[in-house]
Amino acid sequence: MRKKARVVVSVAMGLLAAVLTCWYVTSVREEAQVRQRETIESYGGDVTRVCVATRDIEPGERIDDGSVAVEDWVSSLLPSDAFTSMEEVSGKTATSRIPKRAVVSAAYFIEKPVGSLEVPDGMVAVSVASDEEHALGGAIKAGDRVDVYASRDSVADLLLSAQVLDTSSERLGGAALSWVTLGVEPERVPELLAVTSQGMVTIATGGAFSSGAASEKGGTS
Repeated sequence: MRKKARVVVSVAMGLLAAVLTCWYVTSVREEAQVRQRETIESYGGDVTRVCVATRDIEPGERIDDGSVAVEDWVSSLLPSDAFTSMEEVSGKTATSRIPKRAVVSAAYFIEKPVGSLEVPDGMVAVSVASDEEHALGGAIKAGDRVDVYASRDSVADLLLSAQVLDTSSERLGGAALSWVTLGVEPERVPELLAVTSQGMVTIATGGAFSSGAASEKGGTS
């Protein structure tokens, strides 16, 4: 009788654990969707349906509906070559790592060896929307070391340092800058993606922007 009771308790605990796990996963997903809707509403502007990585995708992986989903995104924050449907991206093989929650764009599928995207050891490639106003007039190129700033309440804060791996201008033969691919440390990727979902970052070199940030923080004398 005691053994039977233990079995019943074990089964009940297993079912409870499964229910709690399901509830937690659903709760996290709903919370992420709420945050995304709030960001879209607060930022305003047009919204576009684009492909977003639902998990980290490693180089060599083929894209399917288990790794990418189509979600709403603020149009002005998107790379110009972002994929907008599963039909466009399904079956493609990633040539560089696509971080979870990154907008999936053509920059992650550049064929090698011609114009290959070389990601330094210990870094992850992340493509972000940009333009000449936010990236030194467009005068950045692969190999440059840059500082990435996020603007909050009229104050520019240094977010991280990165290496430029590729730009739309170089890739498209001198076209106007619309995206930049950066090499960043893996642990900084979520923070970068969170910031770029709310607005364009500013890319500077050699601490050139730090004096401006200090002026904004401290005001004028």
